[in-house]
Amino acid sequence: MQIYIIQRKIVDVGKIDSLHTHLFHGKAELPGYFWWNASRNLGDSNIEPLLVSREGSQMPQVFQPLLNLVVSSEVMTKLKSVARSRFTKVRFIKIINFPYQVKDFSYYDRSDYLDAPDAHSPDSLIDRLPDQPSMYNNIGDYYEIIPIAPRLTKVSTSLNVPIRFPAGDPSDWHEMIETTLSPQLLEEYSIIWDASTILNQRSFDQIVNAVDWNFFWLHSVSI
Repeated sequence: MQIYIIQRKIVDVGKIDSLHTHLFHGKAELPGYFWWNASRNLGDSNIEPLLVSREGSQMPQVFQPLLNLVVSSEVMTKLKSVARSRFTKVRFIKIINFPYQVKDFSYYDRSDYLDAPDAHSPDSLIDRLPDQPSMYNNIGDYYEIIPIAPRLTKVSTSLNVPIRFPAGDPSDWHEMIETTLSPQLLEEYSIIWDASTILNQRSFDQIVNAVDWNFFWLHSVSI
């Protein structure tokens, strides 16, 4: 059985850094949660929408403002046909207009950044720039994928097998994530959350062409 692990990139030297990551993924909040535990799982009673703020001139099909993936309505429809996950519509509360490109680091040559780098940190662009109400109608609907998280539920994890994969860049095997996974559970639900989003072949086939891999790491593991 082949499984696929999708992880959000933070930096990919020469291609993207925190500027690109901040604009591509945006930021989000979930009422009643802190960011480090704002990963809802299947069966969670919280049905409040994820509140998303982001750049709106380039809307990816898949992004990750917190711990769960957010996907367009087109991708959601495809995944819904194969995955036993909940898909909750997100609510956009701020949209900024700040076009950017992979491998473009010209932001750091701007006079305002050079004069006051702390005040003009790229990580604060979404907070600092004004909301653009005219852009909301062009965004379309997006949905948070809420998968099963075996460690946070009472679902049986019998017959688990160990899996091991890099914590980030697939070419860097120095820092590894080691966990266990139930092939039967993944086959039943198709998407699992366990420190990363883990998909079986059915779900991966539905999402692979929609992901901008400049902004995600992908690991493929046989179990």
